[in-house]
Amino acid sequence: MRLELRGIWRLVNYRYLWGAATISSFGSQITSIAIPLLAAVTLNASALQMGILAAAQNAAVPVFGLFAGVLADRRRRMPLLVFADLARALLLISIPLSWWTGHLSVTLLVIVSFLSGAFGVIFDVTRQSIIPSMVEREQLVDANGKVYLSETAADLTGPGLAGVMVQLFGAPASILADAISYLASALLLMRMKLEERIATSTPWSVRIVGREIAEGYRAFVSIPILRTMSFSVAAGNLFENARNAVLILFMTRELDFSASWVGIIYAIGGAGFFVGALLPGQAANRLGLGRAITFGLILLWIGDVLFPFAGGPKLAAAAILATAMFIFGVGGSIFDINQFSLRQAVTPDQVRGRANATIRVLVRGIAPIGALIGGIIAEAYGIRAALIFAAFSSPASLLILARSPIPKLKTMPTTP
Repeated sequence: MRLELRGIWRLVNYRYLWGAATISSFGSQITSIAIPLLAAVTLNASALQMGILAAAQNAAVPVFGLFAGVLADRRRRMPLLVFADLARALLLISIPLSWWTGHLSVTLLVIVSFLSGAFGVIFDVTRQSIIPSMVEREQLVDANGKVYLSETAADLTGPGLAGVMVQLFGAPASILADAISYLASALLLMRMKLEERIATSTPWSVRIVGREIAEGYRAFVSIPILRTMSFSVAAGNLFENARNAVLILFMTRELDFSASWVGIIYAIGGAGFFVGALLPGQAANRLGLGRAITFGLILLWIGDVLFPFAGGPKLAAAAILATAMFIFGVGGSIFDINQFSLRQAVTPDQVRGRANATIRVLVRGIAPIGALIGGIIAEAYGIRAALIFAAFSSPASLLILARSPIPKLKTMPTTP
């Protein structure tokens, strides 16, 4: 019996891209657990060293983000995706090799985390930029939704899988498995047959690269829908990170939850993201694209509002937090997939990589500021006060959209 592929699955290039993204997502979840465990348990890293290690990968976004956008617009994107995967595989292989030869150090883990994060930024920006060139405009929500769904599945099951692998085989072998996953991803990408045009053949120089980064920024600020949508996402990230900075402290200190309770609540949140990732297309079809984006934001806000109300008996507090996490996850998926597809649709292909990189630096770069705000408020007025601040500030995302044409959009714009 022959399996009949339907819809977007009939696109061979998309199937390879989706498969590569899925494989590398599960592999990355393994490394996100295995590297810190290797530092803490095997190398007895100090708290400061663990902090530096955690910061190393996040630092890649503001450092390399804009340059990654230039690369995505200057080079053919499929080979660039393969290069990023192979580079990450080689970097990760250095960890088990160093462990087996007795030369492993925290410094090496920091360097590998930072550089693999840099190539991860290149991969993500390039992947975001290549999807609109392989699917029709009306297929963007479906295409992004399927990738998002597989990433969410990795987020939901990956940490548990990583814990089992580290327990059974050790952290070095688990990291080697992630390196193999990147090699498998690269092999899938190599099978893509995609005709691409190189947007520019001008030579490399600091001045020219700076000019091209500026072009990406100008594209970002000159397209009203792109600019407004990005500022809305950034505002949401600012206050979400104010909440995230203190949420675990709230659960463990204020509510006296054990680590297992915390894990269960976060798993329920992951299930919310998974369920929500099944719905963005249906929401856009039933409500219209703009209203689906707005509906996702409203669910995010409802989830935010519930967090500060958790209290009383432990079971009741856990139920409130789990409900908040689940609603937040469903809303987050509906909002993210639809708004991201909209941003792709309105960005011209020749600057898509640089515009995506500009937005990524804005959206990710504001996260530490939100975390600092949450920490300062919690220190001065208490943890619950920080959660209340985040909950009643998060409608800023809705207010930014309210005066724009985005909520009135029925379908995807037909031209950039």
